[in-house]
Amino acid sequence: PGAQWLCTIGFATPTEYGWLIDWDTTQVPNAYYDLMAGASYPNGNLGIAGISPVVSVSVVNPGPTVVVPANNSTVSGSQWLDCTIPSQLTGPVQFGYLSGGFPQVLGTATASEYGWLYDWNTASVANGTYSLYCSATYPNSSTGLGPTISVTVAN
Repeated sequence: PGAQWLCTIGFATPTEYGWLIDWDTTQVPNAYYDLMAGASYPNGNLGIAGISPVVSVSVVNPGPTVVVPANNSTVSGSQWLDCTIPSQLTGPVQFGYLSGGFPQVLGTATASEYGWLYDWNTASVANGTYSLYCSATYPNSSTGLGPTISVTVAN
């Protein structure tokens, strides 16, 4: 269901191992993709016989990771948040939490020698347990979300 898009991701080069292409998956959002190869006939037409069967792949690029606080920790007052990001991601890095299944932004982190830091005033949210995450940007401007950690706010 939904829209189907047919996009060229590149052109293969003949090698001793067959026709190869180097696909930089960091240029697309994490998702499932159906891939196929096509070849042109001498007259330039792409025919049914020139299209390969579809192969489904899952793109799972590494995302940013919350490193402070620790998963399942209890926080209160002013709490430093720290996030590391893989080299293919860039800032801005934002911290957020899930509330009722919807993401809520806490704020934008600042790059430092220790990672991406944000000083969170935990009094800005009600006491309770939250799924905390950080996000960064892929080169194609899509947002990369890291895994969530669980924190309990107890002010």
